[in-house]
Amino acid sequence: MHVAATGQVFVFGDNSISQVDTVGTAIINTVSVDISQPTSAYFNEDTGKLLVGFRNNNDIIEFHTKGNLTT
Repeated sequence: MHVAATGQVFVFGDNSISQVDTVGTAIINTVSVDISQPTSAYFNEDTGKLLVGFRNNNDIIEFHTKGNLTT
């Protein structure tokens, strides 16, 4: 899970990343990823980019956001 300074909340599944509302009661958007176990994230509020790292893997995937999580 990652909470950005803007209040955006990102939750990781085995092969997915979901953005939930700030209360944690509703999923706003979900993206499926081909690499398993997303484990770390950094959200840059200025650029709207979410960088995600994965367990046992050297890949980092960059997602561009526009209010909701999009690739």
